[in-house]
Amino acid sequence: MDIANVNIGSQELNDLPLSGERSPLTPSTDGGLDFVMLFEWKCEYTSGIPIIDEQHRGLLAALNSLHYAIVNDFGDNMLEPTIEMVKAYALTHFMTEEILFAQHGYPDAEHHAELHRKLTDTIFDVGQESVLNQDPNHFLQFLKNWLNQHIIVEDRKHCEWFKKCGKGAPLRTFEPEGRETLTSSVIHAQLE
Repeated sequence: MDIANVNIGSQELNDLPLSGERSPLTPSTDGGLDFVMLFEWKCEYTSGIPIIDEQHRGLLAALNSLHYAIVNDFGDNMLEPTIEMVKAYALTHFMTEEILFAQHGYPDAEHHAELHRKLTDTIFDVGQESVLNQDPNHFLQFLKNWLNQHIIVEDRKHCEWFKKCGKGAPLRTFEPEGRETLTSSVIHAQLE
Protein backbone atom coordinates (compact mmCIF):
# COMPACT_ATOMS: atom_id res chain seq x y z
CA MET A 1 0.00 0.00 0.00
CA ASP A 2 1.34 3.44 -0.93
CA ILE A 3 1.06 5.32 2.33
CA ALA A 4 1.21 8.71 0.64
CA ASN A 5 -2.05 8.06 -1.18
CA VAL A 6 -4.12 6.78 1.73
CA ASN A 7 -6.92 9.23 2.37
CA ILE A 8 -7.93 9.69 5.97
CA GLY A 9 -10.91 12.01 6.09
CA SER A 10 -11.75 14.42 8.88
CA GLN A 11 -14.34 11.99 10.26
CA GLU A 12 -11.63 9.40 10.82
CA LEU A 13 -9.38 12.09 12.30
CA ASN A 14 -12.05 12.78 14.91
CA ASP A 15 -12.22 9.06 15.70
CA LEU A 16 -8.55 8.88 16.69
CA PRO A 17 -7.78 8.25 20.36
CA LEU A 18 -6.95 11.52 22.07
CA SER A 19 -5.49 12.44 25.41
CA GLY A 20 -8.25 14.93 26.24
CA GLU A 21 -11.91 15.48 25.62
CA ARG A 22 -11.80 18.34 23.10
CA SER A 23 -11.74 17.56 19.36
CA PRO A 24 -8.26 17.95 17.86
CA LEU A 25 -9.77 20.21 15.20
CA THR A 26 -11.24 22.70 17.66
CA PRO A 27 -8.93 25.66 18.29
CA SER A 28 -8.20 26.15 21.95
CA THR A 29 -9.62 29.15 23.74
CA ASP A 30 -6.38 29.95 25.56
CA GLY A 31 -4.05 30.34 22.57
CA GLY A 32 -3.12 26.67 22.40
CA LEU A 33 -2.03 26.08 25.96
CA ASP A 34 -4.56 23.27 26.48
CA PHE A 35 -3.85 21.65 23.12
CA VAL A 36 -4.91 18.03 22.68
CA MET A 37 -2.20 15.89 21.09
CA LEU A 38 -3.23 14.13 17.92
CA PHE A 39 -1.03 11.16 18.84
CA GLU A 40 0.44 10.20 22.17
CA TRP A 41 3.00 7.45 22.57
CA LYS A 42 1.23 4.13 23.07
CA CYS A 43 2.46 0.61 23.76
CA GLU A 44 1.63 -0.45 20.21
CA TYR A 45 4.32 1.94 18.93
CA THR A 46 6.99 0.38 21.14
CA SER A 47 9.56 -1.67 19.27
CA GLY A 48 11.51 -2.77 22.32
CA ILE A 49 14.68 -1.25 20.88
CA PRO A 50 15.36 1.95 22.83
CA ILE A 51 17.03 4.00 20.07
CA ILE A 52 14.31 3.07 17.56
CA ASP A 53 11.58 3.99 20.05
CA GLU A 54 13.26 7.32 20.78
CA GLN A 55 13.50 8.10 17.08
CA HIS A 56 9.88 7.10 16.50
CA ARG A 57 8.90 9.52 19.27
CA GLY A 58 10.61 12.19 17.16
CA LEU A 59 8.20 11.49 14.30
CA LEU A 60 5.26 11.78 16.72
CA ALA A 61 6.65 15.11 17.90
CA ALA A 62 6.81 16.38 14.30
CA LEU A 63 3.27 15.15 13.64
CA ASN A 64 1.87 16.74 16.80
CA SER A 65 3.77 20.00 16.23
CA LEU A 66 2.41 20.37 12.71
CA HIS A 67 -1.08 19.51 13.91
CA TYR A 68 -0.79 22.13 16.66
CA ALA A 69 0.26 24.74 14.09
CA ILE A 70 -2.66 23.85 11.79
CA VAL A 71 -5.25 23.98 14.58
CA ASN A 72 -3.89 27.32 15.77
CA ASP A 73 -3.86 28.87 12.27
CA PHE A 74 -0.15 28.96 11.54
CA GLY A 75 0.25 25.64 9.72
CA ASP A 76 1.43 27.35 6.53
CA ASN A 77 4.29 28.94 8.49
CA MET A 78 5.36 25.61 10.02
CA LEU A 79 5.05 23.47 6.90
CA GLU A 80 8.51 23.97 5.39
CA PRO A 81 10.40 23.74 8.71
CA THR A 82 8.48 20.55 9.49
CA ILE A 83 9.31 19.05 6.11
CA GLU A 84 13.02 19.84 6.61
CA MET A 85 12.91 18.34 10.10
CA VAL A 86 11.24 15.17 8.78
CA LYS A 87 13.84 14.84 5.99
CA ALA A 88 16.66 15.01 8.54
CA TYR A 89 14.79 12.64 10.87
CA ALA A 90 14.28 10.10 8.08
CA LEU A 91 17.96 10.15 7.11
CA THR A 92 19.07 9.52 10.70
CA HIS A 93 16.37 6.98 11.48
CA PHE A 94 16.71 4.93 8.31
CA MET A 95 20.48 4.86 8.66
CA THR A 96 20.16 3.65 12.26
CA GLU A 97 17.80 0.85 11.28
CA GLU A 98 19.93 -0.23 8.34
CA ILE A 99 23.09 -0.32 10.46
CA LEU A 100 21.25 -2.50 12.97
CA PHE A 101 20.16 -4.77 10.11
CA ALA A 102 23.76 -5.18 8.95
CA GLN A 103 25.13 -5.70 12.46
CA HIS A 104 22.61 -8.40 13.30
CA GLY A 105 22.10 -10.09 9.92
CA TYR A 106 18.43 -9.20 9.48
CA PRO A 107 17.29 -11.47 6.60
CA ASP A 108 14.78 -8.99 5.12
CA ALA A 109 17.18 -6.03 5.25
CA GLU A 110 17.21 -5.33 1.52
CA HIS A 111 13.42 -5.25 1.28
CA HIS A 112 13.14 -2.91 4.26
CA ALA A 113 15.91 -0.68 2.89
CA GLU A 114 13.95 -0.47 -0.37
CA LEU A 115 10.90 0.66 1.63
CA HIS A 116 13.12 3.34 3.16
CA ARG A 117 14.22 4.52 -0.29
CA LYS A 118 10.62 4.74 -1.49
CA LEU A 119 9.56 6.51 1.69
CA THR A 120 12.41 9.01 1.28
CA ASP A 121 11.24 9.77 -2.27
CA THR A 122 7.69 10.14 -0.98
CA ILE A 123 8.79 12.58 1.75
CA PHE A 124 10.28 14.80 -0.95
CA ASP A 125 7.30 14.45 -3.31
CA VAL A 126 4.59 15.00 -0.70
CA GLY A 127 6.62 17.82 0.82
CA GLN A 128 6.87 19.60 -2.55
CA GLU A 129 3.16 19.07 -3.26
CA SER A 130 2.23 20.37 0.18
CA VAL A 131 4.35 23.52 -0.19
CA LEU A 132 3.20 24.13 -3.76
CA ASN A 133 -0.45 23.83 -2.75
CA GLN A 134 0.09 25.56 0.62
CA ASP A 135 -1.55 22.55 2.23
CA PRO A 136 0.00 21.51 5.55
CA ASN A 137 -2.87 19.04 6.07
CA HIS A 138 -1.56 17.03 3.10
CA PHE A 139 1.82 16.59 4.80
CA LEU A 140 0.11 15.85 8.13
CA GLN A 141 -1.87 13.05 6.45
CA PHE A 142 1.37 11.67 5.08
CA LEU A 143 2.95 11.66 8.57
CA LYS A 144 -0.09 9.89 10.04
CA ASN A 145 0.03 7.29 7.30
CA TRP A 146 3.77 6.81 7.87
CA LEU A 147 3.09 6.15 11.55
CA ASN A 148 0.22 3.77 10.86
CA GLN A 149 1.69 1.87 7.93
CA HIS A 150 5.45 1.90 8.20
CA ILE A 151 6.13 2.10 11.92
CA ILE A 152 3.27 0.00 13.24
CA VAL A 153 3.27 -2.57 10.42
CA GLU A 154 6.65 -2.70 8.67
CA ASP A 155 8.99 -1.80 11.54
CA ARG A 156 7.18 -4.29 13.76
CA LYS A 157 8.52 -7.09 11.54
CA HIS A 158 12.20 -6.39 12.12
CA CYS A 159 11.68 -5.53 15.79
CA GLU A 160 9.95 -8.86 16.36
CA TRP A 161 12.80 -10.62 14.54
CA PHE A 162 15.41 -8.88 16.72
CA LYS A 163 13.53 -9.91 19.86
CA LYS A 164 12.99 -13.49 18.65
CA CYS A 165 16.67 -13.93 17.87
CA GLY A 166 17.80 -12.14 21.01
CA LYS A 167 19.88 -9.81 18.90
CA GLY A 168 20.09 -6.49 20.65
CA ALA A 169 16.61 -6.69 22.07
CA PRO A 170 16.56 -4.69 25.27
CA LEU A 171 15.89 -6.10 28.66
CA ARG A 172 13.71 -3.90 30.82
CA THR A 173 14.34 -3.72 34.51
CA PHE A 174 12.82 -1.47 37.12
CA GLU A 175 14.65 0.40 39.81
CA PRO A 176 13.08 0.71 43.28
CA GLU A 177 11.76 4.21 42.56
CA GLY A 178 9.93 2.82 39.51
CA ARG A 179 12.27 4.37 36.95
CA GLU A 180 12.76 2.14 33.99
CA THR A 181 16.29 1.13 33.03
CA LEU A 182 17.10 -0.28 29.60
CA THR A 183 20.04 -2.54 28.96
CA SER A 184 21.00 -4.28 25.75
CA SER A 185 20.71 -8.06 25.81
CA VAL A 186 23.94 -8.19 23.82
CA ILE A 187 25.82 -6.35 26.57
CA HIS A 188 23.95 -8.32 29.21
CA ALA A 189 24.96 -11.62 27.57
CA GLN A 190 28.60 -10.52 27.47
CA LEU A 191 28.53 -9.89 31.21
CA GLU A 192 27.20 -13.35 32.04
